[in-house]
Amino acid sequence: MPPESGENLEDSEKHMTNQSWFEVRKLAPGVWLIAEGAAINSYLVEGTEWAALIDTGMGIGNVRTEVEKLTQKPIVVINTHAHWDHVGGDYLFEAVAVHADEADDLAHVTCPPWMHERLAQPGTFSRPLPPDFDPSTYAIRAVQATQLLGHGSTIDLGGRQLQVLHTPGHTPGSICLLDEERRFLFTGDTIYSGPLYAHLSHSDLVAYHASAQMLASLAYELDLLFPAHGPTPLDGLILNEIAQGFEQLMKRQVAWQTVDTPRGLVRAATFDRFSILFKEEQLHDSHRQ
Repeated sequence: MPPESGENLEDSEKHMTNQSWFEVRKLAPGVWLIAEGAAINSYLVEGTEWAALIDTGMGIGNVRTEVEKLTQKPIVVINTHAHWDHVGGDYLFEAVAVHADEADDLAHVTCPPWMHERLAQPGTFSRPLPPDFDPSTYAIRAVQATQLLGHGSTIDLGGRQLQVLHTPGHTPGSICLLDEERRFLFTGDTIYSGPLYAHLSHSDLVAYHASAQMLASLAYELDLLFPAHGPTPLDGLILNEIAQGFEQLMKRQVAWQTVDTPRGLVRAATFDRFSILFKEEQLHDSHRQ
């Protein structure tokens, strides 16, 4: 991924080896991207006393090694939700926080079978796997959360506070993290430029719609959004776009197509910077409520 416009090339490459498994670059004061396999965006956010690692990726590479190149402060992991591709490196850290609705999932998380199949196929990732990685023994190590979060919880890093916004929809306990002073929002899988997953067995289309509407109220109060997938950072106005997209979908004012996913055929409503994956019965259920 090329440096963001205006970023110093030397700084962006300081912690990145060409074609290494992790891409690491500074995005803002005290904020570093740690992207695993060019697929999952985790973020290191540093205060004066603590540093927060927002999601830990797939656990294919050792994310703690990358973190320790950037800070010597004690680390608290904050999971935006408990999906396998966001919590794979949790076991490397002592302090792990997650929304209370995801605690049980975090303690029992596993890698889906289709991912094991993909790991055995060449070219699954655009970056080469770590040389010591063995796909045949790959597994997600479940952990117990040391801190349970709720809407309005605050993580004080020293001179920097992250406020928890509960944004259910993708999963019941999905959260975003607001750095109000700096006008930053870390959005996990709730908001990004790409296919938004509202079709999973534990997803809730109605809740996702409500979360998108709530976040849209912050669109003009935010300068940068840091999503878990795709281009980063994003501008705050995408919050309005996504809220409007959900509104059109719920009112059946947009066309959709059928797409094939590892979990079977689903519907996709496509917009300019994103799409919404869902199951048609979710729309029927929403109109019964």
